[in-house]
Amino acid sequence: MKEEQEDRRRHTRYPYTTRVWLETHPGAELEELTSVNISANGLLINAPLQLPLDSLVKILFELPFIPDPIVTVGRIVHAQETMFGEKIRLGVELVAVEGLTEDQLFTFLSDLLG
Repeated sequence: MKEEQEDRRRHTRYPYTTRVWLETHPGAELEELTSVNISANGLLINAPLQLPLDSLVKILFELPFIPDPIVTVGRIVHAQETMFGEKIRLGVELVAVEGLTEDQLFTFLSDLLG
């Protein structure tokens, strides 16, 4: 099953730890979290909270050599408790990225992390 999941992925995932800010609804205070990995169309994030599947969230994250955080809208596609239930890992599909196309993000990530 896991092998089938990997085959369905459109883009390579790269291990990448950075600060991530998550806004769960408009006007909410930004939660500072940490990423686990990144691809051109998604992030895996460590979070202390569970969010409903399919909910839309605003996400800001940092990339090297880019001075301002990347601003995105993401959709929660899965949530899984880590071992011992200390945190939740949220799988987020990037729905819209301000200022970058998916292809530009793919090229940047593969050049930098690949």
